[in-house]
Amino acid sequence: YEAGEFLLVEHDPGAHVFLLESGAARIFHMSPSGLEVAVMFCRAPSLFGEIEVVLDIAHIENVVALERCECWLIPKLAFKEVLAASAKVTMALLKDTCAKLAMASHNQKALASQSVATRLATLLVSYAHFDGRRVGDATILSASLTQDRMAEALGVTRRAVALEVGRWQKRGVFVRGPQGYEIRDLAALSSEAAPEQIGLTYDSARDLIVMRST
Repeated sequence: YEAGEFLLVEHDPGAHVFLLESGAARIFHMSPSGLEVAVMFCRAPSLFGEIEVVLDIAHIENVVALERCECWLIPKLAFKEVLAASAKVTMALLKDTCAKLAMASHNQKALASQSVATRLATLLVSYAHFDGRRVGDATILSASLTQDRMAEALGVTRRAVALEVGRWQKRGVFVRGPQGYEIRDLAALSSEAAPEQIGLTYDSARDLIVMRST
């Protein structure tokens, strides 16, 4: 799958489990008006479609590649047979599913109660912890972030994102560098994030990222 290509489409039949072997993907919901709201961002190794296969339902979310991805497609019957035969695999899947549910729950809470500034700061700090690269005092965000993508991730307008980005740029906290966006003052940005928040980025090989700004 190339960047921008859909791995899963909401409402399509859940016939396979997708094992992301390489690359990164964005999981999101889309409103009837076309507004995209991010659920989480995943990097290999990760599973998609396992809930739908276990419950025998259509896909409940969309998954799109953020970069070139390679996936294994596991047929529904084969996946269920593995779960029935291996307690170890079943426990690993349970842990993975619980982590995703925790992230989704925190994201719903943020949508209902947090400002755009808080949610955007939390998103960027989450990226920094998950995939940031330290260069001197700066943290380079490896993901190909644009203001449009930030707005899509939060389900807000690009103008709302631009206002906050502009404010941070004036303070030298968050700037556009030659390699992409850079967090120049992670402590300052973290102070505007949620006091305690589960990050929106995940892979099955790591524990959940719990960020605390206090």
